[in-house]
Amino acid sequence: MSMSFLSSSSTVWDFRGGRQRPLVIRHSMKGGDRSPGNSLPKRRGDYSKPWRDRKLPELWAIARETPNDGKLWVEIAKREISAESKRQALESGLEYNERNAYLWHMLGMVYWREGSQGKAETVFAEAIRKCEPGSRAAIFQAKALLLKETSRPNSDMVISLLQEGLTDDDQHGPLYVALANHYEEIGENEMAHKTFEKGARKASKHAAIWRAWGNFEQKQGHLHEAKSKWERATQISPYEPRSWLNYAELERQIGTERVAGSILREGLKRNPGSSEIRVMLAKVVENLEGPAEARLILQAEIRGAKPGDKNTSGLVLRALGSLEAREGNVDKAREYYSILADRPARFGDAEIIKALHAWALLEVKQGNSKEAGLILGRATSISPRDAGIWRAIAELETRQRNFNQARDAFQRAVSAQPSDPRLWLAWGRMEMSAQADSRACELLEKASQSSAREHTLPMRQYREVKRVQCDALREMAALAMRAGDFKLCEERCIIATLKDPSNAHAWRDLADVSMKGDGVAAMRAVYEKALRSVPHSTHPKLYHWLGLEERRFGDPDRARMAFEKAIAADESYISTWTSWALLEKETGNLEESCTIFERAAEVASRKNLRVPFLFMTWGRVLDREMGDIERARGVYRRGLDQNRGFSPLYQAWGQLEERQGDISTARQLYCKAYGADPHNGSLWQSAALLEAQQRNLQTARDLFEKGISMDPRNAALYVSYAVVEARQAGNVEVARDLFKKATSVDPKFALAWHAWGAAEFREGNLDAAERLYKQAGKRDEGDPVCWHALGMLYRSRGDLDSARDYFRKALAVDSKHALSYQSLALLEAKEPHGLGFEVARRILREATTIVNPRDGWPVWQTWAVLEADAGNMDEAQDILQAAIEEVPNCAQLYQAYAVLKRDKSDYEEARRLFGAGARASPKDSAPVYSAWGKMEEDCGYVERARELYKKGIEVNPSNSVCWNLYAALEASEGNIDEAERLR
Repeated sequence: MSMSFLSSSSTVWDFRGGRQRPLVIRHSMKGGDRSPGNSLPKRRGDYSKPWRDRKLPELWAIARETPNDGKLWVEIAKREISAESKRQALESGLEYNERNAYLWHMLGMVYWREGSQGKAETVFAEAIRKCEPGSRAAIFQAKALLLKETSRPNSDMVISLLQEGLTDDDQHGPLYVALANHYEEIGENEMAHKTFEKGARKASKHAAIWRAWGNFEQKQGHLHEAKSKWERATQISPYEPRSWLNYAELERQIGTERVAGSILREGLKRNPGSSEIRVMLAKVVENLEGPAEARLILQAEIRGAKPGDKNTSGLVLRALGSLEAREGNVDKAREYYSILADRPARFGDAEIIKALHAWALLEVKQGNSKEAGLILGRATSISPRDAGIWRAIAELETRQRNFNQARDAFQRAVSAQPSDPRLWLAWGRMEMSAQADSRACELLEKASQSSAREHTLPMRQYREVKRVQCDALREMAALAMRAGDFKLCEERCIIATLKDPSNAHAWRDLADVSMKGDGVAAMRAVYEKALRSVPHSTHPKLYHWLGLEERRFGDPDRARMAFEKAIAADESYISTWTSWALLEKETGNLEESCTIFERAAEVASRKNLRVPFLFMTWGRVLDREMGDIERARGVYRRGLDQNRGFSPLYQAWGQLEERQGDISTARQLYCKAYGADPHNGSLWQSAALLEAQQRNLQTARDLFEKGISMDPRNAALYVSYAVVEARQAGNVEVARDLFKKATSVDPKFALAWHAWGAAEFREGNLDAAERLYKQAGKRDEGDPVCWHALGMLYRSRGDLDSARDYFRKALAVDSKHALSYQSLALLEAKEPHGLGFEVARRILREATTIVNPRDGWPVWQTWAVLEADAGNMDEAQDILQAAIEEVPNCAQLYQAYAVLKRDKSDYEEARRLFGAGARASPKDSAPVYSAWGKMEEDCGYVERARELYKKGIEVNPSNSVCWNLYAALEASEGNIDEAERLR
């Protein structure tokens, strides 16, 4: 048994949930607030003052002269270090003070601390026999707690001891708390409730009873009953911060954030030195009023203090560091963490360790893994057995896929603190990343197991334990789904919701599983039950998720209703506004979509919310769906005005300019993007691909290399780099090396396997391509692209039946996959029997009613070409005309329509359509210019053709068709040298 001896007061130690909590013996052993409580006294008793400046040998000498002074022997026992010396002092005191409950209690605790439970029990029994009735309540409590720690605790005996103690002193508040907690542990909630009621009558001014009762009601889900208990605790003991903190936390759980803020302000007024209240108040104010107001609250404590001032709260400094990190002020955050980490040793190791831990996490988020490792190494040199630091080291090694090193670090963490379920959960997640599913399940099982004493934990710790257990079960459910055991997955999801009914994510998991097994109605039933189970503050999230599911299953009316309910519950939950706007976009209500975006932006402005993704999504709708380029630019500017330096907004704007053919502006915006966030690999990727498209291959390589150095775990960077080397530079071996790196960095990244397979397919290595495509499918069975690619591979081998099966498999996982409809229709059209064309036509007609119009141009184009090939030119034109009306900014559709007009010798109309296509989507216009140029060349307009080929190359310098047609034109004109240069 691990125990600590409190040198400043005599204590009964409570080991509930693995946590040692002192039950302090104060001046009197009688009831009321002067009896054993659940917190340390604000100061020592007055009796210690005469001896405060005396040395220990002097105290021994005085005690021998006045051996009847029991308080003096207590003081000596406190000061002695060794257990033997403590026992000697207490036993000496008991020779002259055999009825002194303090001395008996301390002696029993010394034996207990040594692990001599039998001797401790004997001491407590002797104390009960010899001490005066009315002074023995704490002894009964100590004996009961000792009994609970034995290998075979007797619950009835524990209850009997605690009840006997209450018979001895029915105003002893902590005994009521201990008895009620024990009833709760053994599932006797009704008896626990009655005990709290009796305790509140008999010891009504004992704040610990009201706190424990509030905890109990809160765990039972009786939130409004809990509120009255916490309020009473703050009235009885207004200078005890824990009551205010728990009261406010309960209001936050209910969803009344402003009420929580008022409670915390009152608590801070009563306890101006409480850093915990100040930090929680800052969090609430940040949610309600924004980061600037929260910063003022935190800075009020440290204003005017020097970094080394012992009154400068480490908790407040860490909170300031976290706030600055969230706001993107990384250097300021580092400054706060550095102040804490560099404090003199007299402040204690704990504050330094916490600061270093937070600092390391900041560096990890910034992509500075090496710097984070150095900071964590510094922490381990200060505190080699800090479990939190070893967990952070393990998670850092996991990010770098150094699984063996991560295992070593996790082993150190759990050795230091084996009862912490968070460690087992984190370790289990690491093993899941390493594909060690069996080991992961064992570790997650440990994290999910309930502790016999968890019900007696303080509310905030109890909620954290329940959250961890719930998360462990959710991960175990994911493992069951991965293994194909749907029933076990569902069982674990249900248990997760029982473990923590307030966990919205657990309900969402159960809804997803129920939908897959029993359909949409079952999913809706789960969400309805969840809304009755979770705190009101979580309702916006649940309504939002329900709306997303309704949107996914094609019921826009139900989706709107859910989104409206989410916004009514919390209009500042901007994700709901964004999803609602996207729903309107998908149903064709583009102006309504923009109206919703505008309303959301107004809410965000009014509430000082940073919502850069709202503006990014809004701008993309204006750009890609409505073709309103100027409005899109305005939205991006507006977003950057409110979220200065937000790199994805620069990136989205750069992509717009790239599609518009303004390469210079796009390049500048990409530069600003990766300058603002150099550790985001996707920003370097966008810039590199732009240069590759402009045939600036060395510049592209430099950008890829820089991006990889800043974000070495970004598999997508390696994949894009490999594709550029394979397709544009022809460096197949270099590409293979890059693909290997991508798949080693992230073996689960299906796109890496697919892109590698496509590269091998182009090289004619069909067996290798097949193997790689199947690896992609194994990692993401729900991605139709890999199954479509396998269909194309089998078609190239002439195995049409297998090709057909894979095309249908692609459509089974995604019924809106346009390329699979196109490929299946072309396959059927080429069948030798006479029904092939009709089958193909039916497939394509069905596809036009299913696929997203913006992505479905291959379906329309293929259908029109098949009709034209069959001689149905009017039908083909009608199809393309309808498609263009549906998707007016699709260059490929204009091109197909222009080719039909060209084939009918209607050259003027063809020119009009080619021009319209080039304007509709400038980024995609290179093929349009190629086809247009070829038509002009065939008509004898050589100079016009030459200009069109140049435009195509200017739009997309990597388009080989443009270069080859241009070279062929020059060769036919006798310009052999120019043709060679172009080739």
